Amino acid sequence: MEEGMKKKAMRLLLVFLVLFPMVLTTHAAEQDDIDVQLTVLKIEVVSGEEIFAPVAVIRPGDVLQYTLVYKIIGKDEILELLTQLPIPEGMEYVPDSARPSNVHASVDNNDFSPVPLQRTVKKINGQESREEIPAWAYRTLGWPMRGLAPGDEITVSARLRVNFIPEPSGEK
Repeated sequence: MEEGMKKKAMRLLLVFLVLFPMVLTTHAAEQDDIDVQLTVLKIEVVSGEEIFAPVAVIRPGDVLQYTLVYKIIGKDEILELLTQLPIPEGMEYVPDSARPSNVHASVDNNDFSPVPLQRTVKKINGQESREEIPAWAYRTLGWPMRGLAPGDEITVSARLRVNFIPEPSGEK
């Protein structure tokens, strides 16, 4: 019984570690007269239908839907805002799952471009060509927004697939 409880506690810790970067992002945004609410739900398929369930345990292969609701609570208009969804280690963006669909992504958490991201590569013959950067390389998703008035509310969402569960710091 003790081993089962130990595994359950470890899984809950791992869920916290996966979700923790999202909490950090929301606190930073609130200082700028923006309230951010995060919801993370696990997507399960039952009889061919998607069911959204609370996240208790995650395993490789699971798909989670992250939904962020940004509400402008300040008194001034916000001319430009890049809403951001960091992608935790061990997870990857599920292509075409972002809403709204004008999503941008970054591989370095700084430079954002519309998805799918592309890069220039030099072939063996010296010619350059463009190739798509795989979704597993994306580290942050972002949605550019403009002209937001006090009271406006923006909802963005994307699905992320669990590829692996990182080991907690200090363990090997």
